[in-house]
Amino acid sequence: MIRDQGANPEIPILAEESDISTIIKNTNLLIDSFNFLSRYMSFKNNFDGQIIDISFTAGEEKVISHGLGVKPKHRIILNQEGNGVLSDVPSGWNKFQIKLKNNGAVSVTATVMIVKE
Repeated sequence: MIRDQGANPEIPILAEESDISTIIKNTNLLIDSFNFLSRYMSFKNNFDGQIIDISFTAGEEKVISHGLGVKPKHRIILNQEGNGVLSDVPSGWNKFQIKLKNNGAVSVTATVMIVKE
């Protein structure tokens, strides 16, 4: 059961002499708040970016278009199949695209999140 604690739930400060039932009650409230956050937080809804699936052959460099409208600050590999090493090509980053390179000797398929900030 999720308890509605409003927009800014506060963690109560317990007195040293608090009884075990008060401690358990407050611990359960904290766990409910954590569970709520972990259920409803997602990359798509909580981060300003775009998620793209892409495949690289060994040694391939690719230009990846994005719709962020600004030059991204970061990219995060969310999932990768293959032992290639993906790296940035900074000169290929702008408000329309990024450029990545597979420096490995094998093909790679990856899910990449391109992040504004």
